[in-house]
Amino acid sequence: MEVVRNKNGTGKCLKWSDSDLSYLRDHFPTEAGCDIAEHLGISPTSVCIKAKELGLRKSKEFSRNAYSGRYVNGYKHNAMKYSG
Repeated sequence: MEVVRNKNGTGKCLKWSDSDLSYLRDHFPTEAGCDIAEHLGISPTSVCIKAKELGLRKSKEFSRNAYSGRYVNGYKHNAMKYSG
């Protein structure tokens, strides 16, 4: 992962390597964004933004898991929160 200036030179953006993109594609459907972010050394927000750009979605199995932080059977389960 490389940090570079954006097109207009006013801010920074991440340059994703092929291996980072492959890891994201392979793990995003079934793992928490905070775990992927920790593995890649970036923020969970960066993971979510790139996943959305790539059209990635969480699997149904992950969404039903209590670790996902989503509602299951009418109750909200708390996922592990990013603390970095």
